[in-house]
Amino acid sequence: MDEATREGAAAASHTAEASKPAASSPGETFINLVGGMVDQGDVNAIIVQQTAMLGRFEKTNEKLERFNSLESGRFNQAMEQFRSHTRVLTDMKKDLDSVFRRIRLLRGKLSRQYPDVFEAFERENGGGEHEEEKEEEEATAATPGGDRSSDTLVAQDSTAAAAAVSSPDAADAAISGDSSKVSASVDAPS
Repeated sequence: MDEATREGAAAASHTAEASKPAASSPGETFINLVGGMVDQGDVNAIIVQQTAMLGRFEKTNEKLERFNSLESGRFNQAMEQFRSHTRVLTDMKKDLDSVFRRIRLLRGKLSRQYPDVFEAFERENGGGEHEEEKEEEEATAATPGGDRSSDTLVAQDSTAAAAAVSSPDAADAAISGDSSKVSASVDAPS
C-alpha cells in the first residue's frame, strides 16, 4: 500500500468519527442511550407529583408537631392531677387506718373494762365486725410499710391504748411511734 492510500483511509475514518457523537467512555454512551429513551414530559410529571407529596408531608408533619405539643401539655396536666389524686387517696388510707386502729384500741379497752357488757354486745351483733377488722389488720400488715414485726405492733398497740385513754392526740403519737408526745400527754393531767 502506498502512502496515498493510507492517507485516504485515515481521512475517511476521521470523517466517520466526526459524524458520531463524541463519547469518551462506554458508561457515558449508555447514559446517553437511556436518556434518549425516557420521555421528558413523564419526568416532569413525576417531579410535579413528588413536589405535591412533599408539600402534603410537610403540612402533615406540622400538624403532628402541633398536636404533640398540645397533647404533651395536656398530658402533664393530667399527670399532675393523677399525682394529686394519688396523694389524696394515700392520705385518706392513712387516716382510715388510724381511725380503725383507734376503734380497735377502744374496743380492746372496753372489752377489758366491761367484759360482761362487751360480751353481750358481741352476741347481739354476731361479733362479725371483729373478724373483719382482723382481716383488715392482716391486709394492712401485708402492704408495704406494714411489714413490722408483731412485737413492735403489740408494743405500739399497748402504748397507743394507754395514750388513747388520755387524749386522741396522744393515740396518734403512739401509733406513729413518737414516744415523746405519748409520754408528755400521758403524764399531763386530764
